[in-house]
Amino acid sequence: MTERSTGIASRVEQSYADLIRVVSGLTAAELAVTCDDHGGETVGAVVAHLADGARQVLAWVSGSPPDGDDHHGHDHADPAEVTALLRQSADTAIGLLGGLTDEQLQAVLPAAAGIADGNTPLEQVVINMLDHQAHHLASIEQALAGQAAERTAAGLPQETS
Repeated sequence: MTERSTGIASRVEQSYADLIRVVSGLTAAELAVTCDDHGGETVGAVVAHLADGARQVLAWVSGSPPDGDDHHGHDHADPAEVTALLRQSADTAIGLLGGLTDEQLQAVLPAAAGIADGNTPLEQVVINMLDHQAHHLASIEQALAGQAAERTAAGLPQETS
């Protein structure tokens, strides 16, 4: 374990903790909220995209080819299932990344559609994924904040988990 591997593992841990905090508490009504995000048209579709991404990354990390099954547009994400997938993905990634050497973090891995281009060092691929997750999380939080503001303006009670 190096300072770089520990640092990247900590960033992954925090990113997944932020996602899990939001996803684990979603209600059915919140999953249906319109979301301005390239991962889907609703919060549920973006959550399904995140779950698919977690599955793909787990396959890639384990050395299996990603399954190529694109779940974009599916609004039927189960927050409990997605939370479990995100936890599994986080645990796997943290365990793997935390034990890498600096040379391994600088290694360029084979291309994998939607994950790596075959020209970028592993450390940068991970940073790019974290940025991608942060974008989706921001879109979800913005959509939910907008929905809450609309309910308040209309004098309606807020949704509760």
